[in-house]
Amino acid sequence: MDQGGDDRCHPVDDALAAFHGLPDIDRRNLANAASVLAARGTYVTREELISEAYVRMAEGRRLWPISQPFTAYFAGVMKSLLSDRMFLTDEGKVVRLKNKMSVVRPDDLPRVAANDDSEDLRNKALVEEIVSVLETRIAGDEDLELLWAGIQCDLRGKELQEELGVDVKQLATLRTRLNRHIDKICTEYRAKEGRS
Repeated sequence: MDQGGDDRCHPVDDALAAFHGLPDIDRRNLANAASVLAARGTYVTREELISEAYVRMAEGRRLWPISQPFTAYFAGVMKSLLSDRMFLTDEGKVVRLKNKMSVVRPDDLPRVAANDDSEDLRNKALVEEIVSVLETRIAGDEDLELLWAGIQCDLRGKELQEELGVDVKQLATLRTRLNRHIDKICTEYRAKEGRS
């Protein structure tokens, strides 16, 4: 699937001007996105996410693509920070290390799945590609971007409603809209693979 796209980026000064010129509603939406992404303070606070995203933007380490709305770009920078080990707080590093530690006895080695399973790697690459397409399609739709960020942070039900500032009916409507995008992308991929 050809996603086209424009690889050019705005100058850093334009990104800084866009940040400082954000209307209040966009500032609130980015703050809400940061709250969702910070996963209720497990690793970092929303203020730390916004601050670090701003620093990386100002230093030119994360450039703003011309093809992307500013709020979607900035939310993407914040989201990417969550997987950056250099940005995790000390507590977050300890939690991650503790949760990933495991001991495999030599007797168990034959039962441990190999990391080079090509089918698993293909499936992982396909899922990552579909998620990338989804994120591109919902870019600029702040409600869907916030919903997607909340889902990725494992927020559900009432917790998700509160983070998004919506009621049950509005949340259902947002989920329906997101599911339509996902269904459409899956249909396109099945057709592409000749499995329609």
